[in-house]
Amino acid sequence: MKRFIRIVGISLGLLLLFLVAVVFTNGWLQRQNEQLLADTIRARTTQFTQILALTKADPPPWTEDFTRSLGHALDARLIVLETPPPTAPTPGISSERWRFDHVFRNAEGAPTAYVRVQLQPPPTVRVMVMLNRVSALLLSLALLLLVVLILLVLVDSRWLQTDETSELARDTAPRDEVTILSRLAERSVRQSAELEKEREDRQRAEADAHLKQILLNQALQEKIDMGRDLHDGLIQSLYATGLTIQAGRKALDHDHAEARTQIDTALQTLNSAIREVRAYISGLGPEHLRQRSFGDSVRAVVEHHCAVRELAVDVRIDEETANHLAPAQVTDLLQIVREAVSNSVRHGHARQLSVVLHRNGDELCLLIQDNGRGFDLPSAIRGHGLDNMQARAERLGAKLQCHTAPGQGTRLVLTFTAPASPHRS
Repeated sequence: MKRFIRIVGISLGLLLLFLVAVVFTNGWLQRQNEQLLADTIRARTTQFTQILALTKADPPPWTEDFTRSLGHALDARLIVLETPPPTAPTPGISSERWRFDHVFRNAEGAPTAYVRVQLQPPPTVRVMVMLNRVSALLLSLALLLLVVLILLVLVDSRWLQTDETSELARDTAPRDEVTILSRLAERSVRQSAELEKEREDRQRAEADAHLKQILLNQALQEKIDMGRDLHDGLIQSLYATGLTIQAGRKALDHDHAEARTQIDTALQTLNSAIREVRAYISGLGPEHLRQRSFGDSVRAVVEHHCAVRELAVDVRIDEETANHLAPAQVTDLLQIVREAVSNSVRHGHARQLSVVLHRNGDELCLLIQDNGRGFDLPSAIRGHGLDNMQARAERLGAKLQCHTAPGQGTRLVLTFTAPASPHRS
């Protein structure tokens, strides 16, 4: 009986410790989720406003194609409401909180239409719901074990006395307790590994969302810059040309020389505007956009992951080589760069990092190298990172090689056959 009471007491203590850890983890994840919710809604609200301004969209009702296009651009579902939206959702862990409402108003400031933008909640919402259920279950189990332990202690002392048979079994008791404790320890390690996996999946999802956000913000900024350039350059030139023609028409009746001078000036202004448009269009060619997109995207990914650590970064992109990449290849290469740089900073604690894209004969080569801790590749516990990079390499028809050793940094080399000619959009 004493041995049984000890086992129940030890199990209760371990369960309470694990319950404290689960509650702490749940609280931390909830704070992270609240911060991610606030940042995401703020960013998507700004994007929605910018897209409406760029498209010059009228208030609803909208066509299904236009609503679907807006939802695809925001990665969300748009709902046009016929009545004012209800009050905000109650605080807590719920996917309904991942939304915001936009009100269209007329010139007098009165509301005319309402649109609800429903966002996709991240995996952390499901993780916190699961942790809440696990916490409730563990708390119930802990209370049950506590009641059992109290009842056993309050039992008559006759049941707590050991007899001769307990003396004979004393030699085997420690072995049984060690077996139970070892099983509890294995279960605790397994549960810790599952929590770590969930955390890495959440961080990977956040990194993917951040990369998509970078590319979307870059596209929106390019459209805004295009509108600004056209307004400040071409439209102003055409407006000046119109004023010159009006002045020439007025002078045509009384001063032919002045009218001819005004018309010549207008022709010169138009020719200058034509040259300006041609130069602007040449700057929007596929080659120009692709070079800027891939190189800037690689630097944006590297700067994002290296922002919290002092790191010497060397990014060298062969722009002529980058011209040969198709959009799907660019996406896979950016994801490989993101995963490798994240591993170098978070796990390798590197101080120097190099990202190089160049051509070697008929092959394109992507090199990512750091001077971090390195690791023993044969005995390393493989996570999703290496497997994802290998899967992307196979989709590219490429060969991925990883050279590393403890204390000697990590070197990733990706090689694949170069296309015969630059990609055409």
